[in-house]
Amino acid sequence: LGIKTLYLSSPNTLAGISGRIRTWGRIIGQSEKGDQLAFDFDRNLEEIRASLAKIESGPRIYHDEAPGWWTAGSNSLANDIYEFLNAQNVFSDVDGYAQVSIEEIIARDPEVIVSVHPGALDLLASEPGLQGVSAITNDRAVNLNGDLLSIPGPRVLDGIKALASSIYE
Repeated sequence: LGIKTLYLSSPNTLAGISGRIRTWGRIIGQSEKGDQLAFDFDRNLEEIRASLAKIESGPRIYHDEAPGWWTAGSNSLANDIYEFLNAQNVFSDVDGYAQVSIEEIIARDPEVIVSVHPGALDLLASEPGLQGVSAITNDRAVNLNGDLLSIPGPRVLDGIKALASSIYE
């Protein structure tokens, strides 16, 4: 049909978000605004990093992406966020997004479970196999808005702040 198209894969790093903001600024003819928004994004990231400077090693986290024990591993934005926060994704050895077994979750004994899908906390609390996992026994399972942790844009900052608050306060 002669329609110009552009395909961009989603950034899977925080650094990639800044670049994407700049790219969209150029695409829509707003380079200066895109550059400013990217600069502000990077500055806010550095402020968050500075506020966490005393944290050498955060908790072991299971990222509960979707029902059926789906998680985010390396090469995912969620994993990059956990690394940024000095937290340890218990499935960082998995590439991208993958389905894991409940036995694997139990064996890796996360200290915190971060779920990004609605209704997950009830499911986690009712799963008999998870009752001995540190995150459940210590009431450290949290539900966050998945859009804030998976859509690579300026609102990721809100997700990072909510996540940091959930795991460190």
